Amino acid sequence: MKSRYNILVMFILLGIGLGGSLLFSIPSAAQDGAPAGAPTTTYHAPLVQDSWVDATQPTSNFGGDASLHVGMAVQPATGGLGERQTLVQFDLSGLPAGATIVDATLQLYQIAASGSDAYQVRPDAAGHSWQEAAVTWANRPSNSNLGDPAITLSYSTGWKQWNVKQTVQDWQDHRVANFGFVLVGMNPAGVPPSERVFSSRETTGGTGPTLTIVYEGGATATGAKNRRRSLDTRT
Repeated sequence: MKSRYNILVMFILLGIGLGGSLLFSIPSAAQDGAPAGAPTTTYHAPLVQDSWVDATQPTSNFGGDASLHVGMAVQPATGGLGERQTLVQFDLSGLPAGATIVDATLQLYQIAASGSDAYQVRPDAAGHSWQEAAVTWANRPSNSNLGDPAITLSYSTGWKQWNVKQTVQDWQDHRVANFGFVLVGMNPAGVPPSERVFSSRETTGGTGPTLTIVYEGGATATGAKNRRRSLDTRT
């Protein structure tokens, strides 16, 4: 009987020992893990202006339109085929100096489509200032791609997203000035004339262009004190 009692006590002590080992090993494993990442902040950049330009109407301004056009389209009055580009600009003064851009997403709401059902549109950076109420094809800013990719657009309506992290970081680091985006359709040989149409800021219902930026670090922004560059705004 005594032997059985000793065996029982041994198993109880062994169980307590194992339990204690596991109990103390859990916090140790958590402490040895990788440190948590730096906290991030989301900034919804205010939309300053938007417009579109048409090569078949080189002196016409469309800054007050409720729609924005990208691609190749036939001008009904002349039957001519010409390129259309969209311009949008956002205020980045709310980003603190020194911030690192983790993610930046440009969104436009597609309302119509024609031509190819897999049409590519690329987000370029505008090369100089422009004004919503005055920009035309003839005086439009130059555009260059800073490394952000084109996306393929189907016929479906709804929000379309571009990753514009590289462009926004370049603006943030003052490598180039923020004159906004130029959305350019990719028109390789063999692709039928294609166009995509989006809602502008003149559209009611909250479907105008948006730019959402996630960043980390940087000093605290304090309004006008941290404005880096003046933006051309609608007069």
